[in-house]
Amino acid sequence: MRGRKFFIEWKEDESLFVQHMSLEKSAESKIRIKALLMLKHGKKLKDVGQELGIHYRTLQKWIYWYRKGGIKEVVKHKHGGRQGRAVRLTLDQQQRLLQKATSSGFETLSAAVDWVEQELGVKYTYWGLRKLFQRLSLGKHTDQKNSLNRQKI
Repeated sequence: MRGRKFFIEWKEDESLFVQHMSLEKSAESKIRIKALLMLKHGKKLKDVGQELGIHYRTLQKWIYWYRKGGIKEVVKHKHGGRQGRAVRLTLDQQQRLLQKATSSGFETLSAAVDWVEQELGVKYTYWGLRKLFQRLSLGKHTDQKNSLNRQKI
């Protein structure tokens, strides 16, 4: 049994694909553009997927994005995981946390989790606060002398 014939109404010409590929900084986006360019040249989905190591369904998703908004739509999508969650503390609360960590410090990271919940009213997990400490370049035993240097957690 065969599916329907594959068809894409191309919005841009080949020179635009090449231009986007040369200007694009993200390797992820370059591969997407290259795959679309290969399809534009008449290669089959299966062959493009095998050549680039891309799953057939992933290529279909990229084609859907292209049909929706052209190359710009394809490159605007970022693969999940790298953005991370937004910090739950306001800048003022982060400043208070920095001040507490640099003045008296925390005995343990669990103590810092408790302090943040009690004093700032924000609930963090151990690992969530640990990640925040890393972003703020704090250690659990931070003191005045080495306040913004990287310490062990």
